Amino acid sequence: MTECKDPPRAEQLEALGEIINLGIQNSCWILSSMLVSSLLCELEEDPCFTRDNEIPAPNADSDPSCQVHLRFNGKISGTAVFSLDRNHTASLLEHVTGRTVTPGLLDTLDAGTFSEIGSMVMDGVMSSLSRVLGLNLIYQVPTFRQGVGSGLLPTCFGESWITFGAPVRMVYEGWQAQAWTYFYLDDGSCRVLIERIKAVVLKEV
Repeated sequence: MTECKDPPRAEQLEALGEIINLGIQNSCWILSSMLVSSLLCELEEDPCFTRDNEIPAPNADSDPSCQVHLRFNGKISGTAVFSLDRNHTASLLEHVTGRTVTPGLLDTLDAGTFSEIGSMVMDGVMSSLSRVLGLNLIYQVPTFRQGVGSGLLPTCFGESWITFGAPVRMVYEGWQAQAWTYFYLDDGSCRVLIERIKAVVLKEV
């Protein structure tokens, strides 16, 4: 495969952001039908692009986070991640379940609830990418992880990968927070993704 040597242009990242946001909003509509109140989610800004060991989020190397990892393959392959810092994870779970949750001490039920929320959000995003760009994506069973920064990075790419990261604003009842979505791809998958955006969304020859 051709390497993704050049960073995506602003209009390509904007188009990717629109596709991601469509998936996020669709999944939150479904989640809201399962919760007591509506869960509102939207992308706060277009995705950013980084290489290798860089993590495109403020304080990503110092703030403990809870994450849901979703491996996928098809015309592109990689790992999609939903990430929320530990304290906001606990407060979200308290609003959703009505139970007291201690940050960093999630029991099996709490971890399962967070995993369900995160996997539904990312399933909506991946479905949107697959449908709009014709990527025919297939997902594996999502996994829950918690920890700090680089300790949460996927290990399937060795020492070289591309990351697209975007902040997501979430609001539920009186609770609000900034979560993050990440997409870790190898060079070849990055190139395919950008080429599909150019051809399908931007109509570039």
